[in-house]
Amino acid sequence: MTRPTICVCVVTYNQRGYIAECLHSILSQEVEADVEVIVGDDASTDGSSEVIAAIAAASDGRLRHLRRDPNLGPFPNLLDLLQRASG
Repeated sequence: MTRPTICVCVVTYNQRGYIAECLHSILSQEVEADVEVIVGDDASTDGSSEVIAAIAAASDGRLRHLRRDPNLGPFPNLLDLLQRASG
C-alpha cells in the first residue's frame, strides 16, 4: 500500500506578518501521508516572498514557492496551484 499525498495550496499576497506562522503550522503537522505545500505568492511587495523563499529552502523539498509577476488575482492564482498539485 502506498502512502497518500496531501497537497496544501496556499494563496498569498502581502502577508509578511502571518505567512511564516501559516507555513510552519502546515509543515509541522504529523500525518500518515506525504505532504507537499505549494505557495502562490501573488507578486507581494512587503517582503513576503523572501520569508517564503527562506522557509522553502529549509523544507526538504516539501514546499514549492511560486512567485507571480504580474499579480494574477486570488482566483487565477488558486486555479494554477490546483492544477500543479500532485496530491
